[in-house]
Amino acid sequence: LMGADCPVLRALHGNPELQHAEKVFQGADGGFHVAHGFTSGPSAALERGMDVAYFWDAKARRLRGAVCFGEQASGVRALGGAASLPTAHGGAVGAVLDDLLASVVRFTHSVTSATATISVRLRRPCPLYTTLSLEAWVVREKPGGVVVDTAGEIRTPAGDVVASATCSMFSAAHLQAAQAREGR
Repeated sequence: LMGADCPVLRALHGNPELQHAEKVFQGADGGFHVAHGFTSGPSAALERGMDVAYFWDAKARRLRGAVCFGEQASGVRALGGAASLPTAHGGAVGAVLDDLLASVVRFTHSVTSATATISVRLRRPCPLYTTLSLEAWVVREKPGGVVVDTAGEIRTPAGDVVASATCSMFSAAHLQAAQAREGR
């Protein structure tokens, strides 16, 4: 959905302060491997109409990126299967925000984390086939580091907020460390 000629992706790749951030998952062997998830990778783009790319901004401690929704992510479809409204389904938008907010925790706290709560606010229709900007940050870490509160946004090329979210994430590494200290 986002080609090599995409100006948003070119700007992200061209920014020397940003590091391209691949999705990483823990394998059965205990090691960490680059893999694709529900909202990222070729199958997400082709089958679900969600194309996402992340970039870590270590200086600002923010995860930045881009997303483009295709017809498969459309909220309203005609009987023939084609999108009858050129907007993304709110659930698709929410899934991208959930992944974005979990991914910022991967860089700041723990490679493995899980969503405890999420609140998504859809502010305007999310256009299809338009590359939108992503940004997420940590709002605060609760005492002990087990729960991390995050926030993020999806913006149009003009800078208008399409959707925003706040989320509390369980940091698995901090939870495991706390349990080890307690002898569990």
